[in-house]
Amino acid sequence: MIDAVNAYRLKRDSPATAAMTNSITSLEQYEAANQRVAELCNFAEETPQAEELHWVIADICAWDEERDDATGRR
Repeated sequence: MIDAVNAYRLKRDSPATAAMTNSITSLEQYEAANQRVAELCNFAEETPQAEELHWVIADICAWDEERDDATGRR
């Protein structure tokens, strides 16, 4: 699991994607993103970590919405 977390973190830290969301494409990436939220949740507002937390949560929400039975998407 640590490798997946590090892979997700490296993907997020890429200069080309620093200001945009990365879509989660696998369950392993989804789990890594959730682990990353746990790592970032105690950082102060207006820090790079808080900004990353915002984008990781957006990635997770997009994954969840695509797979939510209530929305009829899959």
